[in-house]
Amino acid sequence: MYYFMEIIRVFFSHNYHGLIIFNVLLFATCQSLIFIDEAYFAIFPIFLYFALKIKKYLLFKSSVQLILYSVLGFTFWCAITGFWSPTPSETYSRAFWYLLVAVASIIIGYRSTSGTLIIKPILLINIIIIVTTIFSLATSIPIDAWTGGNQFGFKAFFVHQNSLGAFIAFTLPFYVYSGFTNISSIFHSKPKCLLIIRQNFWQIILFLINFSMLFLSRSRGSLLSVFIFILIFSFYALKLRSLIILSLTIVAILGGLYSINDYFKGSVNGIIYKNEISIGANRYNLIKQSIASAKENYWFGIGYGASHFGYSSLSDRPAKNYNPTERREKMISTLALVEEVGIIGLFIFLIPIVYLINFLLKETTKRKQSKKSGCLRFIRYDFIHDRRFIDIAFLSGYILSLIVHAQIESWWVGVASTQLPFFYITIGFCARIKDNLYL
Repeated sequence: MYYFMEIIRVFFSHNYHGLIIFNVLLFATCQSLIFIDEAYFAIFPIFLYFALKIKKYLLFKSSVQLILYSVLGFTFWCAITGFWSPTPSETYSRAFWYLLVAVASIIIGYRSTSGTLIIKPILLINIIIIVTTIFSLATSIPIDAWTGGNQFGFKAFFVHQNSLGAFIAFTLPFYVYSGFTNISSIFHSKPKCLLIIRQNFWQIILFLINFSMLFLSRSRGSLLSVFIFILIFSFYALKLRSLIILSLTIVAILGGLYSINDYFKGSVNGIIYKNEISIGANRYNLIKQSIASAKENYWFGIGYGASHFGYSSLSDRPAKNYNPTERREKMISTLALVEEVGIIGLFIFLIPIVYLINFLLKETTKRKQSKKSGCLRFIRYDFIHDRRFIDIAFLSGYILSLIVHAQIESWWVGVASTQLPFFYITIGFCARIKDNLYL
């Protein structure tokens, strides 16, 4: 209860910025939930309020200025594709909504003066959703908690197993972030291992519960995303020798369980193959369709929000029954963008992402000499003394893991997706760190 109340406390400080982030991401999460998906549109006035503040940041020479101009450039190009789009009204409406989501989320992230203002609202949302997920697991409510979606895993109150997996993949890393910031804050008191564990007890428990729910969802893309985050973050957090020993230990334990425990082996195989003949067999046709669609008019695209009729299951039905606003599942975000807005649009979209990744990679290569420090001797010196380095290392792993996830679930073109606000709030906060305007 204390941990829960401590998270809520952030809402009564810092001009309620934590409450704003909480509401934005909670309403965004509602989009992926059954029964209350319409609550997503309560996010509109918040987005509109912050989007109208864009002028201030466009005149402010900083990283956020470049990012916002890139977003405006991408929106303008999306609007241009409306001239040849088969569904111009769909193109213009989606371009407008993208502008609201991206601009508002970036500004909200940029106004976050510390990582705490992002960590605690996200952890609070995670706790609320995980409690309802455990309730679903215990009561089998709703009745299709196991049989809905793709029928290959647990989805709880989400519309699909992959939606539950995506929510966990986007929020679980913040328990790691919170744990390391706690270690950094108590370092100067020369803490013992027991104190560190006690300080992060609830983070550890909730991390394990989240990972268990992710495992039950059998969402391969989300599991891969979390694995990539942990790998990158661990690379920067731990000394190389500690990382190698830890990695080999985990591989040995998992390999041993896979060899001797049939239940564990069956569960792993169930996640990897999902009753497919080979890994990803069910996705091959969709990926082939996306590749073929991306090759059509690849410089300019078919139109933002449109799906190519000739290379999809939509073409199997009579032309008179074809609904031009119906969208095909496009799988890979980069291919989806090329199909809709062409290589030109993809280039503009990637400008802020490449810009910030270049910054993060440069910063994380600036290593300091490691030193022994009691039970923290396995952790790099930077992580104990430099809070900014923790933030940069976290963002490096987090943003790269989300980029990988987007190449599996194609939410870069999902303007009303749960994932997009998470992504752009993180982009905005990363820009603030680059400008050294936080803490």
